[in-house]
Amino acid sequence: MSLKIRQFYTGLTIIISILSVSPVWAASFECPSIVIVQGDMGIKTRYLGRNKDSTSSTLVPELVEEQADIRAHVNYPAKKIVDIGALYLKQRDNPKIRLCFLRHINALSDMNYLQGSGDANIVYKSWLLSAITITALKLDQANLSFNSNDTAFRQWATFRAQEIAGYYRKEGCTNNHCYWGGVATAAVGRYTSNTSLFDFSRWTLKHARASIDKQGFLPAELRRGKRALHYTVFATAALISQVALLGEHYHSNSVWLETLASQACKSVAALNSKDDFKNLGKQDVTGTAPYLFLLKAYRPQQCGNSTKLLPGQPKAFFLGWDLGYINSLATHSSN
Repeated sequence: MSLKIRQFYTGLTIIISILSVSPVWAASFECPSIVIVQGDMGIKTRYLGRNKDSTSSTLVPELVEEQADIRAHVNYPAKKIVDIGALYLKQRDNPKIRLCFLRHINALSDMNYLQGSGDANIVYKSWLLSAITITALKLDQANLSFNSNDTAFRQWATFRAQEIAGYYRKEGCTNNHCYWGGVATAAVGRYTSNTSLFDFSRWTLKHARASIDKQGFLPAELRRGKRALHYTVFATAALISQVALLGEHYHSNSVWLETLASQACKSVAALNSKDDFKNLGKQDVTGTAPYLFLLKAYRPQQCGNSTKLLPGQPKAFFLGWDLGYINSLATHSSN
């Protein structure tokens, strides 16, 4: 499958690099170019269909290979922007980094980044929009805001958030895909002070709350077989992120979410003595550890040991890599 690619040059001194921005050469910082896929993102599922695997947890090697380059090209702009944002937090007095970040986020509108419909495209859009916007929120929190010079980015992010909300309101909110859509819209709503976007996030939380079974689990994630525990933690992290981002704009009782987080952490702890989870067999918890740090921030007493049982780093790209910002909000929202 061929990809139609165009390079966007920022107007600053340009170098073409596939490497992440790093402090090694930050002292003589030059703003990198960004390569953006034109048209539909082309994101498709890599899993066996439900007619062959009811758990949707079996990756198909051929589909993984087919999607590898496509996803790499789609990921690249978001990852580069997140990296530049992280560098700016470390070198706050460098005007070149500030201008580079600002020009790149505004360019997302000109390049019409993250086009595409359908479930796979929409959930990918949610993840990358979250990563970029939470990075911008970190800068805002650090008093590194852009004084309304990011209007194009705000308009683009709002449009994408509305796309996500419209999709799930039409198709239904039944699993973690929708919950991560809620994270994206809550992040954009918080950054742009557009409280109307919070309506969708509250709507997803309402649906999640209504779906919880008597044992305190999300049935849709339990249907994921060998990946059920991973997706239970993953979905719970998305719900906690939403409540954290909403802050005072979430008016409901959060006992249900506290129970959900506690049950997920207890289940992780139980893996230490047995492999089985909810009679679903041995669990594949690859990629679970980072999200446990968020559950720990939200429910420290119940989840304090979970990060020791599944060692990992508190870094998740969908939440802007470093979890410090979301963790701080989650800690506050749990008090």
